[in-house]
Amino acid sequence: MDFELSEDQSLVLESVKKLALELKKTTVEREARAQLDEATQRALQELGLYGLTAPVEAGGSGLPLTTGCLVIEALARHDPAVAWGLAVHLYGATPLFLAAGAPLDPLLEAPATLALFEADRLHPERITTRAEAIGANFQLHGHKPWVTVGAQNAPVWVLAMAPDGLSIFRVEAEAPGLARRPIPTPLGLRGAGFVHLDLEGAPAQRVGQALGGGLGPHLEHYRLGMAAVAVGLGRASLEEARAYALDRRQFNQPIADFQAIQWMLADLATENDGARLLTLSAAGRVESGASNEGRAARAKVRAVEAAIQAAMKAIQIFGGNGYVREYPVERQLRDATTLAGLPPAREPDRTAVFQGLFHEVA
Repeated sequence: MDFELSEDQSLVLESVKKLALELKKTTVEREARAQLDEATQRALQELGLYGLTAPVEAGGSGLPLTTGCLVIEALARHDPAVAWGLAVHLYGATPLFLAAGAPLDPLLEAPATLALFEADRLHPERITTRAEAIGANFQLHGHKPWVTVGAQNAPVWVLAMAPDGLSIFRVEAEAPGLARRPIPTPLGLRGAGFVHLDLEGAPAQRVGQALGGGLGPHLEHYRLGMAAVAVGLGRASLEEARAYALDRRQFNQPIADFQAIQWMLADLATENDGARLLTLSAAGRVESGASNEGRAARAKVRAVEAAIQAAMKAIQIFGGNGYVREYPVERQLRDATTLAGLPPAREPDRTAVFQGLFHEVA
């Protein structure tokens, strides 16, 4: 597969890398507020990132999924919470809107608050939130945990079961029956503004048509976003550990001169490169329509586990300093483990990988 970028794609990626370096200066502030601030949202919107992978005819940039993965990875190297919010937008909300035949206009200007999964993370298809038809409108009843960028005062896009199948519904920001319960101190990715949503008769408007085939066909896109965030996280841990090993001296020499440290860094680089290539390869396959192979599930499993190992090894290289908030590696471990705990959980990921093996054999 050819991963060469066009001139336009390269320009977008360079702009994102510059933005990521600026975001790095305020990462700690976003984590303390546990919310995606308006200035960051504007910066993403000005670069056109919210419509990055949306079709040109729908108002987007129409760039490939591989480019979207590279953009998310670049952001995750410096602020994984911002990258995660964009990943949910590009690989969660956008594909669902396209599948429902819904206009993408609302997704081109601001991050989507997408209420997708529920408490039963082992079976993401088991959506218990119900849409009750009231004339031409609907009322929603249910609970949605761990909703990304849910802390912002914006409309919520909820996946619920309508009488004719799974559908996407718009619930206004201050609709009666909609309650947001912030999660005060999640382990990591705090800047993503996680909340729990309670829906008790909240009025809602259906967006597009019912989703044929359920949620399953869209999970591969979602997993791509998670994998790209994990790749960026793993790279960040590797870079921090490398820089520290070159600077930290022991026995009158940098600790990077010791073979044990060299091998640890070499293993981290190898694992990160493998996860990155697997993610880009999966993005190409999903874009081609081969979404039932489990390639994105493989990428997510590999990339997330590699990111956790990278952060743990980085903390070992930092020694006692690795556990101090003055250094970023403790946050990188918290972010990576939080990413691993978000739905869909590892069990359905591995099931998707297993099922994809039968597709390959066939």
